[in-house]
Amino acid sequence: MMKNYLEYIAFLIFAKFAQMLGIKKLNYPAKFLAFLFYDVLKLRKSVVMKNLHIAFPYKSDSEKKVIAKKSYYHFSRLILEIMCIPKMSNGEISSMLECDNVDELAQVFNEGNGLVFLTAHFGNWEVGAISLPMQMGTVMYPIIKPQRNPYVTKWLNSMRETHGNKIISLGMSIRQIYKVIKEGKLLGVVGDQRGPQDGLRVKLFGRDTAIYSGTGELVLKTKVPLYILFAIRIDDYHYKAFSEKIDLENLPGEPVEQAREIMQRYMNLLEKYVKLYPEQWFWMHNIWKY
Repeated sequence: MMKNYLEYIAFLIFAKFAQMLGIKKLNYPAKFLAFLFYDVLKLRKSVVMKNLHIAFPYKSDSEKKVIAKKSYYHFSRLILEIMCIPKMSNGEISSMLECDNVDELAQVFNEGNGLVFLTAHFGNWEVGAISLPMQMGTVMYPIIKPQRNPYVTKWLNSMRETHGNKIISLGMSIRQIYKVIKEGKLLGVVGDQRGPQDGLRVKLFGRDTAIYSGTGELVLKTKVPLYILFAIRIDDYHYKAFSEKIDLENLPGEPVEQAREIMQRYMNLLEKYVKLYPEQWFWMHNIWKY
């Protein structure tokens, strides 16, 4: 479609601009984009405020407005940073992320039983998916959901593989996913995508939330270690990795309830960190659509 192609051309122009500036000079362009998206275009602003009202009913309207504005800045900068990744060296990417327990994670991974990182649209998940595996001496196999625009999807997938990662497109054979685990590799999953209306429900900020149950089912069948991974911005272009093992002990008796409990424990950790860094979660996603 012509619309997709024109969007892609505009995307490439912004990408070239960001790459010319470099990762350290994105502050003012990000402020401009945040102003454009929040104040002028009001891009998904109603969804953002609805979600903030659900998550933080005890906060004042002015406090929620501050979170919203900071969120638009964070994600404007995030987009520009992602555009820079193909032109960055391995050393530059690695230095963007600090991880206190990288040795622990590398030791778990090197046991050869595979490892799953469960992340979210929080912080900079793209940098986390590239930088942390690099520091562990490996690559990640992230499961990716295609974007609406196929040209942008192709660019993003190429970006994700620039530094060695190998993407798995959502919807491909489940055998490929199990093969990655069986071969002792590192799998990455974004777990906060809205699931089907009749699918699994867990609690997030006290609200029934539809998510996909596949990660919980995978962990139950393979007994693979499961960790969260959130790459949280600590200054303009540096991040800190928060990674915790998800406890798989004392699960309910039935497999369906076990999978639900695993995903609930993930959501509990996500909620914990979102409360600490609310401006870095993707509030534009209509996760509570139904």
